[in-house]
Amino acid sequence: MKKIRNLLIAVISIELAVSCYFAAVSMSRPNPPTVDMQRLDPITSADLEEFRVRVQEGREGAWRELAEAFLGNGYYVAAEQCFRQAAELDPTDFQARYGRGFCLERIGQTSTAIQVLKATVQDANPELATTCWYQIGRCYLRVENEVEAEKAFRKISEFQPAGYNLAKLLIRSNRAEEAIRIVEQQLADIPNSLKLIQLRMHAAEALGDDDLVAILRDMEDRSQYQVILEYGQSFISMFAARQGLAALLSKALRLKTEGTLIERQKALEPALRVIRSNNLWQFRSVLIAAAQVEVGLGNLKVGNELLAEIEQHTQGGVDVLDLQAQVAESEGDYESAYKLRLRVASMKPTSEIYLTLSETKVGINDSIRRQHQAMSNLRAAIEAWQYNQITAAEQALQRCEKTLGENELFLFYDGEIKRALGHRDEALKAYEKCLSVNPDHGRSLVRKQQLLKSSISSTREGEQP
Repeated sequence: MKKIRNLLIAVISIELAVSCYFAAVSMSRPNPPTVDMQRLDPITSADLEEFRVRVQEGREGAWRELAEAFLGNGYYVAAEQCFRQAAELDPTDFQARYGRGFCLERIGQTSTAIQVLKATVQDANPELATTCWYQIGRCYLRVENEVEAEKAFRKISEFQPAGYNLAKLLIRSNRAEEAIRIVEQQLADIPNSLKLIQLRMHAAEALGDDDLVAILRDMEDRSQYQVILEYGQSFISMFAARQGLAALLSKALRLKTEGTLIERQKALEPALRVIRSNNLWQFRSVLIAAAQVEVGLGNLKVGNELLAEIEQHTQGGVDVLDLQAQVAESEGDYESAYKLRLRVASMKPTSEIYLTLSETKVGINDSIRRQHQAMSNLRAAIEAWQYNQITAAEQALQRCEKTLGENELFLFYDGEIKRALGHRDEALKAYEKCLSVNPDHGRSLVRKQQLLKSSISSTREGEQP
């Protein structure tokens, strides 16, 4: 009996010791921060709460998971606290250390952010180190310390966004010649970059090269935004897409290019349930995507119901009109489809919409059909021009000259293309003809004056003393 009693005492003592140990561990473990999640949908709130539970259970990597979830939903203060705890638990988790620095910059603690990012650079891999130095440079710019910002950008000057910022600082500090070398190197890789062309133009202005400024200003009109200078939002969105409603929407978006209509339909169903049950009408794009799927599958009744739902709770637009036209056409109402697409063309003219109009089954006369075809070519010319595809623009314009030769839009872009090709006299005639059709066409008037001014300057330069 005494042995049994002693054994029970020993077992109870062990259980108490184990319980006390785990209680002590639990008490020593910091609690995850709490945030106001009322602005979130129920699925996202539930996912965030699940991450908090994992932290409380002491699961490996849970602090960083919670930090990224908070960051993805805009809770930067809470995210910074979680990243800090994750880095303390695992000093080799450089992504957590960078995440903390990113959050500190977001909440205005720029000096601390710089310290954290600099400490991270020492051990990070080359890719993360480059990202850190770029963020350090941007932090120094925020506090107007251009000297330190320049040092940071110089360390990674081959990185296009850093090279851009470095060149910008050089121009600002009267070192345009050095800036030009950097910009020209980048333009060799991406010659149609809007930001780089603008920067090269600022350098030319700083050096007083008015002729080059005029050339670059012309190039600016048909360049594209290609150098991404601020990718913080994409960094945040990456984490947002991992949980809650955003994860459902992200999956549906991927399936738009990778999946079938049935797969997209299934992916959108849970997102629609959440949106409807919580009146989250800011997600209009989900309703549009669902309507597109249903119309594509031939479920016209459901498609019409979704379109009515969109118009009831949100504003209409080109995308809604286009879907309504698709439904009308599928139902055999070609007249309504044609009228709807005419409205689309008036609101957002593209080569595609005019081509669709030209192929209508409505009994329009040949003259109107040719007009639509010509407008499709004119819009194709303008679209090619905007992407600096001058030859393609010229070819598209030639295909509509017979029909639109007196159209002011045609005449203006005829002048633009000829000017870009160096045919100054022909360009001048095109602008003058455009002004004869519409004397108030401002862009043609400006171009005409520019050409006449350059012609006078060239004549003076060619005069013999």
